[in-house]
Amino acid sequence: MNGISIIICCYNSASRLEKTIQHIALQKQVSFSFEVVLVDNKSTDKTSSVAQELFSKYKIEKYQIISEPKQGILYARKCGALNATHDLVLFCDDDNWLEENYLFNIALGFKTYPNAGILGSWSEPVFNE
Repeated sequence: MNGISIIICCYNSASRLEKTIQHIALQKQVSFSFEVVLVDNKSTDKTSSVAQELFSKYKIEKYQIISEPKQGILYARKCGALNATHDLVLFCDDDNWLEENYLFNIALGFKTYPNAGILGSWSEPVFNE
């Protein structure tokens, strides 16, 4: 494993991103490389600029903000996966708070079960609408 690419697909996510990015920044026991690939899926709010500020605020150094002009989650996920630099990808919704050992648990899971195709861990979905 060369690391994990966390892909966050966003559409008008400016108001939801802070806690999501904060939970990524609070990951514990991470002894491997990870990046965040934020895909702005034709947002009409300030999703990209808010994300840029939050990555700086929470000291997430390895990230990409990519614009995907074709609207739809499938286009956004494909764009994120094609731009990921690590061999493992994690799709995280813009309103999903990863628990503090999420990345560690994923890495441990793939180490324990090297033939696994998909794994998950605990997170808290937050949706206010």
